[in-house]
Amino acid sequence: LAKANDQLPKMLQPDQVRLVISYLMIENENMRKRTSDLQANLEHSQRQVERLKSNLAVAEEQGLSDVLTGLRNRRGFDITLAGEIAGAKSGAKPLSLIITDIDYFKAVNDRYGHQTGDDVLKWFARILSANMKGRDTVARYGGEEFAIILPQTTLDNATILAGQIKQQLESQLWTKPGAPNTNLRITASFGVAQLNPNEGTSGLIQRADAKLYESKSTGRNRVAA
Repeated sequence: LAKANDQLPKMLQPDQVRLVISYLMIENENMRKRTSDLQANLEHSQRQVERLKSNLAVAEEQGLSDVLTGLRNRRGFDITLAGEIAGAKSGAKPLSLIITDIDYFKAVNDRYGHQTGDDVLKWFARILSANMKGRDTVARYGGEEFAIILPQTTLDNATILAGQIKQQLESQLWTKPGAPNTNLRITASFGVAQLNPNEGTSGLIQRADAKLYESKSTGRNRVAA
């Protein structure tokens, strides 16, 4: 194009002008093809980027989830709790934490095997999840221990919720899959704490965990707050 621009003012003969115009038409077609190719490559690259973003999001979600129960894992719990505490403090809202532990879970594993133990964990996770609402988050804290993050929830209301879950467990038997005659009474102990104004994640967890220990040491199948 630059070459044609230089030559056109000097050309007086029609044949010369036609030659340059032909050259311009050829170059224009070449440019159109290159632009089309670039557009196709760009669209292909954009699709690849979207796939990578999607795969990354899935991988990140999997990295925060417990494989067995589908709940948040310990890492997911830590991240969620930190974010909810920051939100509670900035909005001057209450936040409570429940830590719960299945009573005598080791005896279930020892007597019926780890597969049965896994089935009990999944069943317990479903019961906890069924009692959640809004931004409440249930996580598998570790082993047979679970945690419930309750934004905008006072200690009294969190204690009531823990009591309701305890009663649900007491009112039903767990039936082993494929063995309808194997029915177990599964109970759990609960520790409840509400976030203090100058407290961080470790302090809240420590106090809820201390209340859980109190429940277990005073007979299990209890709620301490």
